[in-house]
Parts: sequence; C-alpha cells; structure tokens
Amino acid sequence: MAKIAKKKQMTENDITQLLTYLKLSEIKPGQLINFNSKTLKDNIHRVVNNL
Repeated sequence: MAKIAKKKQMTENDITQLLTYLKLSEIKPGQLINFNSKTLKDNIHRVVNNL
C-alpha cells in the first residue's frame, strides 16, 4: 500500500494514517511517497506493520 502526497514535509500524522490503513487492510508493508522535491529517492519512506 502506498500513501502519496505533495507536501513540504511528511509528518507523524502521515505515518500514523498509513499504519492505520495497513492495520485495517491486514497488509504489512507500506510506503510514504512525497512528490514535493526534485529527487524522489530522499522522499520515499518504508513503513511496516507488526514486525
């Protein structure tokens, strides 16, 4: 599951929201992707549920 956004900076609320989605759907891995930058590699964050 991926949460895609275009923000200046990802917040703790974004991580919490993705974790909630992962728990409700019973999916373990997820990614936060922020498109508000010149390079994407620094703005992709992996989030894992229940490891």
